[in-house]
Amino acid sequence: MSTFAIVSLIILAVLAIALVVLFFLGRKAQKRQEEQQAQIEAMKQTVSMLVIDKKRMKIKKRSKSPLILA
Repeated sequence: MSTFAIVSLIILAVLAIALVVLFFLGRKAQKRQEEQQAQIEAMKQTVSMLVIDKKRMKIKKRSKSPLILA
């Protein structure tokens, strides 16, 4: 066998091993994410918020004392 063939086989083997490792790590991470999503769904709460919209007025129209304007 030539040197090129040996190097190509080694690189191919390393890539195959890397793909297998990434496949199993991805499955493990996906299971963990699904468990976390289930916990999030179980702990979900409805929150009602009161939002008060304040409009900006010109300085002269505000009811401030004259000392503040000076």
